[in-house]
Amino acid sequence: MRMLEPLSDGVGRINQSWTPPTTNATSKRSRVPLTVSRGAVREIVPLINAGLGIADALADASHALRVLYVRVVGTALLAVDNAVAPRDFDPAHPYVGADRMAIREMGIALWELFEREGLAIYTLNYDSLLMEALLDSRDGRVVYDGFPYGELAYPLAPWPNQLPLYPLHGTLGAYQTPDGSVRKTRMEDVRARRMLEGWRDGDFGPGLPAVVLGDAKRHSIRQEPFASYYEALSVDLERASSVVVGGYGFGDVPLNTRLARYLAADNQRLLQDWRPTATQAVDDVVAALRGALPAGSTLDEAQVLPVDVGLPSAEAVRALVGP
Repeated sequence: MRMLEPLSDGVGRINQSWTPPTTNATSKRSRVPLTVSRGAVREIVPLINAGLGIADALADASHALRVLYVRVVGTALLAVDNAVAPRDFDPAHPYVGADRMAIREMGIALWELFEREGLAIYTLNYDSLLMEALLDSRDGRVVYDGFPYGELAYPLAPWPNQLPLYPLHGTLGAYQTPDGSVRKTRMEDVRARRMLEGWRDGDFGPGLPAVVLGDAKRHSIRQEPFASYYEALSVDLERASSVVVGGYGFGDVPLNTRLARYLAADNQRLLQDWRPTATQAVDDVVAALRGALPAGSTLDEAQVLPVDVGLPSAEAVRALVGP
């Protein structure tokens, strides 16, 4: 089985340095909502003999932080969707026309690779461009993102004829409900219900957006759906015959750790790095991966194969399939 991740990383990716407030940093599979509710604060504070005034202040602070978090995330996600959403098929839109067709052609090539050798795809993008490309060219085949009926499946269990596509940092339509479950809504419904605009304005009635922004990565991947995605990544890496990383700058520590362990476990394993300046960055890539390994472990520079290629590229994908 081959693995590709994360494809087209430059499309619609927003980085933020603000860390959202959370309450359960130790539970790998927490289904607890990401912030403390106002009622929960009023129950906890009396236990430490605090006065009612302090409880109200903490409740108000918790609520304000939650609103701020939702507004920050909503603003980022809305910017992503505005950059990629088709607007009445306007040919002047940067992602309608040649670029969108190139993504669709790459989708067709990915299906060919899946049919020939097996494939699992992991992406760091929030947008739905790759998913849409795969759905447009699926010809009756199924893309599996872990939400077969709108709610996160645990454990993740794609059928052999289903192509896994997992967004390691979340996606536009995913959200955590007040009871802690994680759900996903189709992009058509997200736009029709103006969910992103609601989050931007501080409305978290449907739930909190289930995405990872900036410096929150190490902590957030302990919660769902990210814990399941990263667990699947570790399993797939162990059984992968080859790994291709496309458009990635090797700045994500949790991802670097898993890629580095994959290479360090067997010096015959190789990792292809696809991006326009891959050959210029190979030393930095090796340094980033080595830095993610524990003391006493290492990997060989020759295990990283830089390939100068711009994405999307159906040609590069088809080169993996061979004759």
